[in-house]
Amino acid sequence: MGSDCPCNRFAGGQLFFGAVLGLIIAFSAVRQEMDGEDIPEVTCCDCEEWEIEIRTIEDCVLWDADYLDGHLYLDRPPEESKLLREAARIPDEYYAAIPDDLTDEQIDKQLRPLRKLCMSIIEAS
Repeated sequence: MGSDCPCNRFAGGQLFFGAVLGLIIAFSAVRQEMDGEDIPEVTCCDCEEWEIEIRTIEDCVLWDADYLDGHLYLDRPPEESKLLREAARIPDEYYAAIPDDLTDEQIDKQLRPLRKLCMSIIEAS
């Protein structure tokens, strides 16, 4: 992608490529291998193509999508919400719980295998 490609920028004028683009390309390569679907070329400057690719990856990663159901329980009167959650066997704090932030060490530990996978895919292509 050339420096004038609109895909290189997002809010704040920061460059889009780099680590993030590398991860997108790596995930896309895995998806292509599994599904046999075409993916955008690394040099593709069509932002719509990349947006479609990112949405496809998002659907693969967030396949359970239970986060989309929160309004079914949270926007109802408390008594009704409680009955619905009990029927669906959803704990009371499921949609309201906020996980602790990961430490830098925990983040690194979680990202290390993903980096290794991504690098192996990039190096193989």
